[in-house]
Amino acid sequence: MNLPLHTADAQAEPELFPYMWLTSRRVWDVINAAPVGISLLQALRSDDADLIDDFQYVFVNPVQEAMIKLLADDIVGQPLTMISPDVTTAGVLDRLRQVVETGQPATQIEAYQLDGITGLFCQVYLKSGDGVLLLVQDVSFRPLSAAEQQQQTALLTAIHNRISAAHIRAMLIALISGQLF
Repeated sequence: MNLPLHTADAQAEPELFPYMWLTSRRVWDVINAAPVGISLLQALRSDDADLIDDFQYVFVNPVQEAMIKLLADDIVGQPLTMISPDVTTAGVLDRLRQVVETGQPATQIEAYQLDGITGLFCQVYLKSGDGVLLLVQDVSFRPLSAAEQQQQTALLTAIHNRISAAHIRAMLIALISGQLF
């Protein structure tokens, strides 16, 4: 499948990682074969629509299923806090909210002991619609190389500097497929 055409005017910022692009055959195949955990989380808002109460799983790839030890069929449509109640105290929920509210990506390397998962994880948070595309890599026994760290930094910088959506998407594909650019 082809990537959606960008037809927004020069004033509008394009949606960098829309659901339709993420689930296009070309990108979806990369997501499912990626050596990192990937999930898309949709904001769940309170009645006044301003406050994000939680996030709901939209999709997870096989690596993310293995990390959280649950199948996609068991978590898609479920609130994040129901699947991983510790995300609130660990600060993950606040980080997710901040990415949605500001549109600014984030990265975090943290030690987690959540729901029976113990380890050191590198997480990249990217705004996607009214949610977050989350990339997770277990770095407990194999830390990110200098090249991988630079690649993450380059992607976040490109988003911050608002370079072309096509270039940013290509950078994301390279990052999640394990290719260095």
